[in-house]
Amino acid sequence: MRCILCYDSRREVKAKMKIDFDWLIMMPLSFLYIGIVFYYVKYKKRKVPYIIVFTLFFTYMAEVLKYTQFPICLNMDMEELNRQCVNYIPFHFLSIEDVETFVLNIIITVPFGFLVPILYKCDWRKIIVSGILFGAITEIIQAGVEAFVGVNMHRIDINDVIANFSGVVIGYAGYCLLRILLEKIFKNGNVKIECEKYLSDFCFLERYY
Repeated sequence: MRCILCYDSRREVKAKMKIDFDWLIMMPLSFLYIGIVFYYVKYKKRKVPYIIVFTLFFTYMAEVLKYTQFPICLNMDMEELNRQCVNYIPFHFLSIEDVETFVLNIIITVPFGFLVPILYKCDWRKIIVSGILFGAITEIIQAGVEAFVGVNMHRIDINDVIANFSGVVIGYAGYCLLRILLEKIFKNGNVKIECEKYLSDFCFLERYY
């Protein structure tokens, strides 16, 4: 997932055109966000807390898209892909930077594992599947862009899939711990608090289903 520029050792690769994460990408995403929010409010009767969390989730996913897929450099001079940009060996690190990238990829997927169970009904099995798919789909898209464009700006690495999965699991564990903690805080002893309303609004948003 790390942004790099691979090139043939015999000659430097010069991109003729670069597609960046600018207004041409953000505008369609904005319309998509508005459409989804409209659907949730009008047809699913979602309330403000749900929309707030969904907005955070949508913004987060947009940032992940920006980090993992952009910029895309179009290059017509590249005859073949540089195989050094692909790693199929788990936990094979070539440098300290690779280790740092592995840790970073864990960190950036923690919010996914934390926010998804807040927004949608899902158990640990679905979280595991979504964690695997998150990393796999990201790498597949990168491979597709690489094959179509002919130059690799992102390293395709099995370690990214492992790191993404780990981050999702950690995020889900954090969600579960927070849920248990809030239950204990607001249901402790004889303290009379409208905890059900509080929890349903800010933690257990899946109860809106």
